[in-house]
Amino acid sequence: MKKLSVFLVMFSLSCIYSVNAQKFEKVWETTVKLKTPESVLFDEERNVMYVSNINGDPAQKAVRAL
Repeated sequence: MKKLSVFLVMFSLSCIYSVNAQKFEKVWETTVKLKTPESVLFDEERNVMYVSNINGDPAQKAVRAL
């Protein structure tokens, strides 16, 4: 039981330290309002980001006209 208690204390401390160690910095933002951006692919060669944007209900199946 003592080993489990020591493990839980050490685990808790490591979680607290790792959360505090992460800092985020905003490096860009868009002036365009995206409805529901889903994912981003960065093209390093062209310095462009491609964003897939869900416009509407994400659970609804897309229907394409042929």
